[in-house]
Amino acid sequence: MAKFFKRADVRDVTGVDISIVDLLSRYSDEYAIFFETQFKREADIIIFSRNAVHIIEVKDKRGTITIDDEGRWWVDGELISNRFAGRDESPPIQAENTAIAFKEELQRIYKKMGKKFTGKVYPYVLIPHANEETRSNLREVQYGWVWVISSLEDLPRAIAKRDEHATATTDFVFTPEDIQQIARKLRMVQTYEIGGIRISAPTEQKISPMPPEREAVRIEWAKWLFALAGVFLLVTCFAIIFILFSALSGVSGVLPKMEKPVIQSPSPTLAQAIIPTPTAVPVEFKWEKNGLILSVKKVEILETGFRIWMSVTNNTGETIGLPLYKNFFVVDNLGNQYEADSFSSTLPTHIAPGAKVSGYANIPSPIDKNATSIKVIFSDIYGSLKFVSTSIVIEGIPLR
Repeated sequence: MAKFFKRADVRDVTGVDISIVDLLSRYSDEYAIFFETQFKREADIIIFSRNAVHIIEVKDKRGTITIDDEGRWWVDGELISNRFAGRDESPPIQAENTAIAFKEELQRIYKKMGKKFTGKVYPYVLIPHANEETRSNLREVQYGWVWVISSLEDLPRAIAKRDEHATATTDFVFTPEDIQQIARKLRMVQTYEIGGIRISAPTEQKISPMPPEREAVRIEWAKWLFALAGVFLLVTCFAIIFILFSALSGVSGVLPKMEKPVIQSPSPTLAQAIIPTPTAVPVEFKWEKNGLILSVKKVEILETGFRIWMSVTNNTGETIGLPLYKNFFVVDNLGNQYEADSFSSTLPTHIAPGAKVSGYANIPSPIDKNATSIKVIFSDIYGSLKFVSTSIVIEGIPLR
């Protein structure tokens, strides 16, 4: 799960709704999340991903939000405003100014580390419990750099989309050491309890007394010993079965002969009839160009959707990006279009030179029961000039 940080001078994080914490805890440990961070300003939530940092201002308003002609936000007649340096800021202006200030803070921190910060900084305003009327009012206004998220479920998709943009447009990476340095500079400490609720416990790390080289040798020997033990157990089982079979064969000569019963094939059970099974896809369903190979391995039909299992081999000599969000589509033979949920998919977005990766694109909507085949499409390929204006299309993949 994600690594959580709080200010060192407070006992707990109290200003963030637990539903937001629960959502953020589903991220992998590649993500670091700072709560209520103070620098020149204060940010409610800061999410560090591999290539970008996301600044989130949370406005947990349960009423109906409206926006007047001057850009001011109101909730049921009450002004929503942040006062900073003698000025009133609407939520988008507050998020933008906080993001600018934090980018400057990161530039100072990296300069002291003898490095240069060139990463992407993205601001958001999050209204986690907006009603339908609020969502309608906010959809009518564009904020450019600041994204207004009016549903908690939309936040992971927005972050995934901007992460893909960051990866495609910059070669900057946050390392774990960088995150620790940033946390120290901002007086943030890792925590396993948010709002009085324990999120997870720290895992014990056993420190080996051996040098790394000897430890590696010890692990290899352990692997060989386990393998030999497995082989010995397997041979022993075969020997016992052979002895029993021989003994029974000797006894069979004194037993009366019996006719072999006719065994009828059982009819499918109800469970077998309703539980879908993966559709194996022949290896020839693949796309290949300039050293990049994408193969569709199988289609897994689920009760509420389906998954496309794929593998990607990158022999181009460059890191290739195949983002799923708004870039990957499935079209069945009836013309129905389906899109993947990048947050719940496992196919890696980026493939290093010489690497082969595999995983699935998760499509959360059920496929048409009358469809018999599909085609998969990647609209764009990122990371190499060899694939400018190139799309990946694999057609005729069977579903039955």
